[in-house]
Amino acid sequence: MQLVLSSLVILEMVDTFLFMLKNQTVMKNPSLLLFFFLNSIFLFAQTETDKNNSNLIDEQVWKVFEEAWSSYDSEKYIGIHTSDVLRVTPWGIKYGQTWREKTIASFSRENPPKRSIRFQFEHRIYQDDLGYEVGYYKSARVDKDGKEKASCGRFHVVLKKQNGQWKIAQDWDTDDVNGKKVTLEDFEKLANKKQEEEKLDPIALDAKYLGKVKTLDSTLKSLYGVISGEKGEARDWDFFRYLFKPDAKLIPSGKNKAGEVGCRYMTTDDYIKSSGKWLVENGFFEKEIFRKTETFGNITQVFSTYESFHSESDKAPFMRGINSIQLLNDGNRWWIVNIYWTQETQETPLPAKYLKE
Repeated sequence: MQLVLSSLVILEMVDTFLFMLKNQTVMKNPSLLLFFFLNSIFLFAQTETDKNNSNLIDEQVWKVFEEAWSSYDSEKYIGIHTSDVLRVTPWGIKYGQTWREKTIASFSRENPPKRSIRFQFEHRIYQDDLGYEVGYYKSARVDKDGKEKASCGRFHVVLKKQNGQWKIAQDWDTDDVNGKKVTLEDFEKLANKKQEEEKLDPIALDAKYLGKVKTLDSTLKSLYGVISGEKGEARDWDFFRYLFKPDAKLIPSGKNKAGEVGCRYMTTDDYIKSSGKWLVENGFFEKEIFRKTETFGNITQVFSTYESFHSESDKAPFMRGINSIQLLNDGNRWWIVNIYWTQETQETPLPAKYLKE
C-alpha cells in the first residue's frame, strides 16, 4: 500500500481529536478514540478488502440511513447504530440511551416535512471489525411552500462490525472545515470528483480495454482507431488515455506562421482539449500505411507513416505524415510513452523508404 497523507488532513484530524478530548463523555469509548487516531496514518490506502467492506457498509448502513431518514423510521435508524453510540454535533453530545430517546422524539413529530439526505465519501479505511469514514452530507427539507432548503456538512464516522452487521459507533459532524463553512458546492464538487474517479478506476478500465493493448500491433491499431470517426461521432477518450503512460507526451512538430521550426508538448488531456472538438465536428480518420519498428529489451521505437481523411469513404487523404512512437512493454501490456510527429509538406515530402512498396 502507498502512504499518502497530506498535512492538511493531519491538522484536520488532530483538531477533531482535540475537540473530542475536550468532551469527557467521549472518554467512555477510549478504544475507539485510539483507533481513530492511530489509523489516520493509513488514509487513502484502500485495498480490495476495503472495497468489499465499503460496498457492504453501503448496503447495511448508508442505504438504510437514507431510507430511515426520509421515512422518519426511528426503529430502522436506531438499528444501524451500536447501543453505546456517541453522537457529536456543533450543538452538543448525545450518548447511548439519551441519544435514542432524543432520536425517537425527533422522528415522531406530527406532520413532519419531507426530507432526504445524501452522502459523499472522501476517505474510507478499515481494520478488522472497525472502520473510519469521512465525507460530506447534504440534508434537504421541503417547506410548506414546496421549496427545498438544503444544508451541508462534513461527517466523521467510526463503525463497528457486530455479528456480521456493520453499525455506526461514533458520529460527529461539523458545518465548517478549517474555518470555512461547508456549502452545497463542496458537496457537489466531491460528487463530481468521485464520478470521474469511478470512470477511471484501473480495475474497470483493465476489464474493458486490457485485451486491446496486449500486443504491439493491437496497441497501434487502437491508437489510430480511437481518434478516428465520422463527423458527429463521439470518441472514447477514456480509452485514449488508457493507451498512454501517465506522464506521456504528444509532440507535434512543424513550422509556425513565421516560418520557424519548433514543437509543442502536450499531455493526453491537452490533446483532447485542443483537438477533440475539431475531430468530432469535421470527421477524421487516420490510417497507418507503413511501419518501421526497432526493439531492444522492453523498449520499442516505431516510425509509423499515416494518411488522414475526413471520412472513411474519402478516396484521397488531405494530409500525410509520420508518427514517431515510443512504447514500453511491461510484461503485461504495451504502453505509449511518447508520440512525436510531423506532417508532409512540399518542402519535405515523405521518403520512399517510409512508404508502401
